[in-house]
Amino acid sequence: MRRSLFPSVALVILVGSIAGACRSAPASPASPTPTSPAALAATAIVACGRAVDILTGAPVSSLAVTLDDGGSSLTTADGTFEVTAASAGLHAVTVSGPGVIQRQTQIRTPAANAALSLIPAQFDLATFDQMFRDGGALHRWTSAPALVIVDAVLQFTSVSDSTFTALDERLTEQERASMAADLTWGLPLATGNAFTAFSSITVESPVAGTKVNFFSRDGRIVVARFRGLSQATGYWGYGRWARRSDEVAAGAIMIDRDFDAAAGPYVRSLRVHEMGHALGYCHVTKRPSFMNASATWEPNDFDRDAARVAFQRPPGNQSPDRDPTGYQAGLKAAVGLTWGTITP
Repeated sequence: MRRSLFPSVALVILVGSIAGACRSAPASPASPTPTSPAALAATAIVACGRAVDILTGAPVSSLAVTLDDGGSSLTTADGTFEVTAASAGLHAVTVSGPGVIQRQTQIRTPAANAALSLIPAQFDLATFDQMFRDGGALHRWTSAPALVIVDAVLQFTSVSDSTFTALDERLTEQERASMAADLTWGLPLATGNAFTAFSSITVESPVAGTKVNFFSRDGRIVVARFRGLSQATGYWGYGRWARRSDEVAAGAIMIDRDFDAAAGPYVRSLRVHEMGHALGYCHVTKRPSFMNASATWEPNDFDRDAARVAFQRPPGNQSPDRDPTGYQAGLKAAVGLTWGTITP
């Protein structure tokens, strides 16, 4: 694995404050609307938290936390903040200050542990947008995919086809193990350790002569060798993903049979590159990355840090750092998959 020439990027995250640091008193249901400052303070609806560097845990001060109803606060020397809202419920919040990229998201008040995170100003946002925000919005998996290895070599026909014929040739047990090992090795690196393993790994063994529907596996990434792929297209492999709204929910990896069987120096980097496409990532042109079109790099420091940022953002997050309005983690639309363009 090549060592990156680029240093690790420090990230910032706001986490819940220590117990008892946040004050929130309910309004008295029988009393009239308070008018004095003391009465207002007694009925305050408060959200609080603490700003720390995600890599070092050091607190970050002088960040402005501003709610949509005008409530605002600065993080203190120990990174804590306390902001008062005019009403309970979901509020838009903007967090900004020296050394960070402004973030727009939502928090619910009252809260003692508002979980917000900030991207440092020196982070390479342009490259991040290339890799993760295809079409302007972040697309990613929200749970670890299953991996399906097709042990039959498939006959390549066209990148526009979705079914391919299984041939007599089979991957050996060692070849299947190598493919699983390389993709398992690359998964945590490509997801910033959000996924440390596939949810499952299975082997599919279609009968020779049958058609294999390669792009129909919700919740799975399917991988296979293809005879004639490189000869027909000039590329070693292709990857493709499908999404449901902004959430990636299926993927596929196509690898040229001759290239993969030769076990050359770029087999692992190509496998992990195409897995990047199956995860929903696009090509990077602005700096060395495992998502360069050459597919000769393995994940470096930038790739790992960028993935950490991506997996701390909800699908639909937009540049520079704006979360979708009213986003609720885990909410999935009951719609079918939409497959994107197949990409080498």
